[in-house]
Order: sequence, then C-alpha cells, then structure tokens
Amino acid sequence: MTLFLAKIRQEVYEKQEQIRKRKKTKSRSDRKIWGYVFDSATKETLFELQQKQQLESLESIISTGKEAYVFVGKGPGGAPVAVKVYKIETSSFNTMSKYIVGDPRFEKVKKDKRAIVYAWAKKEFRNLERASKSGVKVPLPIAQKNNVLIMELIGKKDEPALPMINTRLNDPKKVYEKVLEYIARLFYGSDLIHADLSEYNILINKKEPILIDMGQSVLSSHPMAQEFLDRDILHITNFFKGLGLNISIEDTRKSIRAWKERL
Repeated sequence: MTLFLAKIRQEVYEKQEQIRKRKKTKSRSDRKIWGYVFDSATKETLFELQQKQQLESLESIISTGKEAYVFVGKGPGGAPVAVKVYKIETSSFNTMSKYIVGDPRFEKVKKDKRAIVYAWAKKEFRNLERASKSGVKVPLPIAQKNNVLIMELIGKKDEPALPMINTRLNDPKKVYEKVLEYIARLFYGSDLIHADLSEYNILINKKEPILIDMGQSVLSSHPMAQEFLDRDILHITNFFKGLGLNISIEDTRKSIRAWKERL
C-alpha cells in the first residue's frame, strides 16, 4: 500500500474549502479514508512536513498498535525513514498522562487529549536525542511535528528490523549484557528510564539490540521512576531467563549498577 502525500494535500485543500463553506471544523467524513489514524489534523501535519521537505511519502506499514502506526517512508532526497503517527482519537489519554505528569519538561501541557498526544510525540523525539547522546543505540530522530515523528529506519526499506521477540538470538548472553549496558547508560548518562522495556520494544539489527518506543520514558526524578525501572528489570530478566540464561533479578540489578563507575 502506498499513501501519497499528494492525496493528503488534496484532502487538506478540500477540508479547508468545507470549513469556509459550512463554517464547521469537524465532520465524521474526515476519518473515512484512513480511519482514525489519518484524521484531518494528521493529514495537515503530513502536508506541512512535505512542504518543509522533511517527508516525501509514506510507503508501507511496519507496525500497528493502540497508540500509533509506524510506516516506512521517504525522507529528504528519497532516503528511507520510519514515520510514527500517533493516533489522536483512540490514544489512551489516562495512560499517557501518568508518564507526562511529573516531567518538568512538559509541566505546562494542557490536559486535553490532543495536547497530550502532541506532547507525547515531542517527548519521544527528545528522549531519543538524549538516549543517543549517552551512547544508547536508538533510531535517530529526524523531525517531529504535532503527532508525527520521523526517525531513522532500522533495517532496510524492504526488510525493517524485527522486535527481539520475533528474532532468533545466536548469543542471548551477549545481547542481554548489551541491553543492561543501555539501561545503565540511560539511567546514569541521561537520567532516563525507558519505562516500557521488553522484548517487544527492542529491535535486533545486525545482531545488535536497538531500543525503541521511548515516548513513555521518564526522567529519573519522576515520582514513579523506581517502579518503572523495577518493571523494566523484571521484564528483561524474565525474557532472557526464558532463553536459558541462569540469571536473577538481583544479578540484573548488580550488572546495571556496575556500569555506574564505567560511565
């Protein structure tokens, strides 16, 4: 499936005409073509990104979820990129709010759904930047506007990298140790906690783990930081234990703490 932004441009124009003629800003017909993902506001955002030459087109879907769809797209010069589109209408407002409340970077965000979703996309962009600077392998953020985030594509255009849950690991211990290094680099180097780390949010590319989905990541000063860190440690320990590693939660904690002196 190919979604050309020229079509979006035409739909934006038609929507603007409807507003001028009918003096109405919303209609159920706005969501007919691409469901709840491509509502009129999202189409306008994609069109603006195209005008700024930050996005040429959307090509195929990489993944779908309750909060967002991720597409393979073409960025500046036709280079392949990953485009994450957060759904405004169906996003979980309450779930997102608990990760934003308590973050001083977003303390002035309004408490309505659209504002929260926009802040979430901006938060992921900043978290990816922050993580990358501390030596954690993540998709490099390229651009963000409203509920759309453009990132480096991990893998190839016709073969995006798969989540760890769907990948056979030749050396689980090596990957486990690298993931613990990244948890430590996030915490000690970036003051960040992933807060949703699991085998579903780690891609494997050329046998290396890449952390993704960092919209919910919080600063270490967040009121629920310790709870989120404990949960990340539990998920990672259980996954690799399931692959045969003789490890415990305390082993994982000690390995992460050992990185403090090395960073």
